[in-house]
Amino acid sequence: MEDLAALVPAAHDLAARWPFSLRLQLGGGGPAATLASPGDGTLAVHRHADAPAKLVLRFFSADQLNRTFLNQKTLPPLPTGGFWRVGKVGTFMKLAKELDAILQPAPGALEDSVFRERHLRLSFKVLVGAIPVLAGDDPVSRHTLSHTPPGTAQISMPALGLAGWARWAQGRMTAGVGEPPGGTRPDVTISFVDRDTADAALLGRLDPNAAVGLGKVDVRGLVPLADGLSLVMDRVEACLKPPGSATGQPAVAFSAAAG
Repeated sequence: MEDLAALVPAAHDLAARWPFSLRLQLGGGGPAATLASPGDGTLAVHRHADAPAKLVLRFFSADQLNRTFLNQKTLPPLPTGGFWRVGKVGTFMKLAKELDAILQPAPGALEDSVFRERHLRLSFKVLVGAIPVLAGDDPVSRHTLSHTPPGTAQISMPALGLAGWARWAQGRMTAGVGEPPGGTRPDVTISFVDRDTADAALLGRLDPNAAVGLGKVDVRGLVPLADGLSLVMDRVEACLKPPGSATGQPAVAFSAAAG
């Protein structure tokens, strides 16, 4: 959402007219996030449950939340903290629709160069942001990481000006966009050497075996860490796919780097 307002004029305009804060809460102590707009066209996301919010939308189960996001029939979330503010949710829904339109493009939409650039940049942010979530909540990812050496990985797509990092240490995964914090030297670097390879990776069209073999994906350093991270990232698209839909190619895969 933060990047959406910066990349998409329609989302910026919506945020500029929406001085508000809205928290999505799963159950009493489940995951929560607060979307805040100061009304200047920017959006900020706070991932701690005690962030101030003018309205809270509480979901009773993960199934209810997922069905809401997938626009499937379900009970509405329970609003708390001010029923008179429920009308403000309409703007949030419009922002969510803008985000969904870019992350789940309509047929032919990627032919437009501006749209394609937005899709790639937001997809990269989602990919990096999903790594700690899967590491903490997905049994398959947790099992994979239990056999993965600790360390810091840097992921770069120079042709797109994109970079991210992931750190696996003491049974906990952290990740972010940009360079590793604190000037940390990465234990392994994973670089997509040209624009076509980066595009193919983010669009789920990359053949990892061929890419590594042809030198299109350059992996240097602690290869087992890159391999474990790859298997976690393979899970991103599977988790984002609606139930019952076919799973496509993984968003990014480096597992072939292990040879």
